[in-house]
Amino acid sequence: MTSRERSQAAMRGQTPDRIPVVPLIDTSYAAACYGVSVSECFLDPEVHARALLSCLDRHPDIDGLSINIGIAPEVVRERVRTSDGWLITTLDGTVWQVPLNDIGTPIRHHIASFEDERLQTLDTLRPYIVETLRHIPPDVLGRYNISVGLTGPFSQVCFMMGVQRALTALIDQPEELKSVIARRTD
Repeated sequence: MTSRERSQAAMRGQTPDRIPVVPLIDTSYAAACYGVSVSECFLDPEVHARALLSCLDRHPDIDGLSINIGIAPEVVRERVRTSDGWLITTLDGTVWQVPLNDIGTPIRHHIASFEDERLQTLDTLRPYIVETLRHIPPDVLGRYNISVGLTGPFSQVCFMMGVQRALTALIDQPEELKSVIARRTD
């Protein structure tokens, strides 16, 4: 069995030739294997793909790995270099603080209302995953189990509006929050 066949058999409840090994290797460990900063992987899908491939070279017996979130250049509206990393503003107005050697964290949010159209139309995280996948050779995709960390609709709302605003909405505006989550589920 190939690594991918082994993983798929296990996920389908069938008996693989051995237990599949698919550790949660994503941005941080991949960056270390490849010898680049975590922030380089977080901000460049092609670098992230190469880093993931270096993990497969280093650990030939694993059956797969993961692509986590990051920010693709196509969703960046503004990129400002700071003394300790970058401030990245995405198309939805979210400002991400990206340290020199870490993944980014949203620190400011532009969306303040559930009526904001961007909650229905924008997904600033998906392009990174798609671009990373595009940079992984087809033979690797066919041979290994490459899973993706698609962020769920509630987490997307938290990224776009802020965790505090989303959690407060659980109490103050539960129907509006539920409606936005339902629309983002698609």
